[in-house]
Amino acid sequence: MTTGALISKRDEFWETAPSYEGKKEVWEALRTAAEALERGDVKQAQLMIDSANIKLPNGKLSESYDDLGTKYCIPAYCISAPDNLITEKGASASSRGSKSKRTASKNVAKMDTVLRLRLSTENEKTFEFSVSSKELVQSAKMRLQNERSDISKTQQRWFCQGRVLVDNQTITQARVPEGFVIQVILISKL
Repeated sequence: MTTGALISKRDEFWETAPSYEGKKEVWEALRTAAEALERGDVKQAQLMIDSANIKLPNGKLSESYDDLGTKYCIPAYCISAPDNLITEKGASASSRGSKSKRTASKNVAKMDTVLRLRLSTENEKTFEFSVSSKELVQSAKMRLQNERSDISKTQQRWFCQGRVLVDNQTITQARVPEGFVIQVILISKL
């Protein structure tokens, strides 16, 4: 599994988990705690667990309970990255990189849509970002990262209307309503 596939799989879990059972607030606290643990921020994770009154009977985030006794199970891949992630190295990675750059530059030439973006680091400030409706979300993220030096060492998650914009979708497939603001959550890479 690649890093991108892992992120997509995690996003899919966190989007669907609250619809099965339990409180949405508890799921959000668990997600924040899991992300904090992966960054190595144990204090932040503990704060989230305590503030949501979550019980960890075995001391692990993978199985927890809320104050009403509802059980919450989190898969291991959402708590920490697997050791056997596929990394892109050597010639194959550089050829994929140049291919994606060619695709991105091809799409840059035919910009036909303007998105309104708001970075998580800039509370109320929005800005316009031109994209092609046929461009992949992943390509738009890469271009944004290349154009803005303040987000060069971050991972991005794009949200619109409470849902994640998936990397392998085109802008058209993402169905962003005209005039809506896309929230860009920035997570520092370790």
